[in-house]
Amino acid sequence: MSREIEDVTGDKIVLFTDTINEINGVVTTIKRLIETANAGEIDLTVITCSSDETSFKNRIKNFKSVGDFALPEYPELKLYFPPILDVIDYIEREGFTRIHVSTPGTLGLLALFIAKLMDIPVSATYHTDIPQYVMSLTNDEFLESMSWKYVIWFFNQMEEVLVPSKSTQDQIIEKGISPEKVKSLWTWVDTKIFSPIKRDFRIWEKYKMDGEVKFLYVGRVSKEKNLELLADAFINIIKTGLRCSLIITGDGPYRCELERKLEGYPALFTGFLTGEELTTLYASSDVFVFPSATDTFGIVILEAQASGLPVIVSDEGGPKELMIHNETGYVVKANDRSALVNTLILLIKDREKIKVMGERARKFIETRGRSPEDMSSRYAVHGL
Repeated sequence: MSREIEDVTGDKIVLFTDTINEINGVVTTIKRLIETANAGEIDLTVITCSSDETSFKNRIKNFKSVGDFALPEYPELKLYFPPILDVIDYIEREGFTRIHVSTPGTLGLLALFIAKLMDIPVSATYHTDIPQYVMSLTNDEFLESMSWKYVIWFFNQMEEVLVPSKSTQDQIIEKGISPEKVKSLWTWVDTKIFSPIKRDFRIWEKYKMDGEVKFLYVGRVSKEKNLELLADAFINIIKTGLRCSLIITGDGPYRCELERKLEGYPALFTGFLTGEELTTLYASSDVFVFPSATDTFGIVILEAQASGLPVIVSDEGGPKELMIHNETGYVVKANDRSALVNTLILLIKDREKIKVMGERARKFIETRGRSPEDMSSRYAVHGL
């Protein structure tokens, strides 16, 4: 282990996040960090805020909120207002030496304030393209512009900003975040947990599905993920007489509307899955489809390829950097239904291509991936 890592791993780190109980990539990353901390690699405490009573469990310190605010366009996503003095007192008593911000909401602002007040080094991860989400949900250019102004101001207060993809790095630098602050964050997936050996076609008996090509989506079921585009493309294909099915795994505010849209079509909604059921579903499907044009990353892209599936992603955002076009899957033009339909049909008609691309996808992950131990070192270097 390098001297640089040894020096930083001596830090007592506190991570502030506005989200911990939801189903999203930020939470997945934080929970993996907690696993790394429990293994003794880093000294980490996570601070969050909710309507629940103040508590501490599994490295997560939850403060009971003094109020909350639901976003009009996204009522399921609440911002909680933390008890400021209680949080400041806790940080002082525990003697944290480094602060990391995972989300730029109310908790992120408080983290920044405490860092300045107590002269504690502070860094952040740019997980979510908030301005893009705002535009997707509101279609309001003014709100998008104001979101960018806030985002650029907030992240420029940090000593360091970690980004999960080159496209995100280029985007935020172009918008105004100081280039010297921006650092790449390594990404990985556990190839023992996500693997083709988990394939078990008996899972389809449980869901009463037959042997047609199965397209899989895993993630938050929300409009900004472009799932309406995926549903429209799928319906278009079914109407041509081709046989295939669509599996939506996950939950979110768009699920009920999407279920109504796909009623009567061979679509399955499994809800949120974890553990063996999730890894089996990955490995037993045929093709993974992720139509989002707003994601900065996409751990599910790595999980699908590790499971032996070719992937289809859009040409906007970070996911396209996690695969090889024409080798481990396809990159299609964002928000282009015809392009998506044509790509899905191509694979429906060529099962051998699905097989070959899936094998290449697995090899790609095996050769590019790093172990969780490597990742913990990377997090330690950046004070995570």
